[in-house]
Amino acid sequence: MFIYTTGANVIERPDGLRVGLAFIGVIVVLSFLSRFLRTATVRGIAVELDPTAVAWLAEAAGKGQVRLIAHETRLSRTESASRYRQKLHHMRLAANIPHPSRALFLEVRVADYSDFITHTTVRGVERRGFRVLSVDGTSVPRTIAAVLLAIRDQTGMMPHIYFRWTTRSPLRNLIRLLLFGQGEVAPVTRELPRAAEPDHTRRPWVHEG
Repeated sequence: MFIYTTGANVIERPDGLRVGLAFIGVIVVLSFLSRFLRTATVRGIAVELDPTAVAWLAEAAGKGQVRLIAHETRLSRTESASRYRQKLHHMRLAANIPHPSRALFLEVRVADYSDFITHTTVRGVERRGFRVLSVDGTSVPRTIAAVLLAIRDQTGMMPHIYFRWTTRSPLRNLIRLLLFGQGEVAPVTRELPRAAEPDHTRRPWVHEG
């Protein structure tokens, strides 16, 4: 009876339904706009490097180059040594990373994309014999761009970061970026420092291959 009465009222007086749908639509649009604006800037994020991360970066800078390999990870997944090994092997072939150099992996862990983070800490951790810079964030490209600029300021060198080509469609990547803070990471990471650093000679190097 309740369902019938509600349906009859909606049919006879649809104005309330229209107002409700319009209100919901405005909320959804504003939510997506807010997420896009947060993703499209690196301002407002203070990045701190823990002592281990500082030591590893100083060692890399002392050898003439800071090289980072972006590594996609999930909070629910335990990374195996083979995944790190395969990623490193691929990047050495695709990006001509010299074998003697010890590249650092960079991982961004997204717990809740709806959070608003203004401060994050880069932790140096060793996983399966590989050096990993691990950081929490709400948007992968935004967090990576902020970390790269912080590394530049810490070491005085322009860091290089290497991404692997994605096989997902551009539309799917855009949806994943807006909904979950992940997706087409490399192009967005490359563009974000443009707004934060007008001098192109002081922008980090972003490679994809």
